Amino acid sequence: MCDDRFEVVVHHGGYFERNEVRWSYSNGLTSTLACDPDRWSYFEIMGILREMGYVNIKDLWYNVSRSEVLENNLKILIDDMGAMQMVRIARRNGQVHMYVDHSICEAEVVDNFLEYYKC
Repeated sequence: MCDDRFEVVVHHGGYFERNEVRWSYSNGLTSTLACDPDRWSYFEIMGILREMGYVNIKDLWYNVSRSEVLENNLKILIDDMGAMQMVRIARRNGQVHMYVDHSICEAEVVDNFLEYYKC
């Protein structure tokens, strides 16, 4: 096990919403991961999220500050440069927070449903 692992707090299963004062990530779960910086990459992150059951990921965001306030502190994660910045943030702050903005699958409405469904 690598001694210089860093901690990622993954906020997932919820959604971003804005109340009167600020943005928040609501109705989600959190999972804390101990990650090896030598293996950490954008594609490693996508693989971890796939294993967690997320296949329709719209966007990934990470908090660039120690503050829990999301306004002006979130940066979109799109590549390995962002993944490496997450390592630096975690080392500086003790952990880094990542937010999963996933698409919700919508049911396909089929006209004349009874024609398709035969008992």
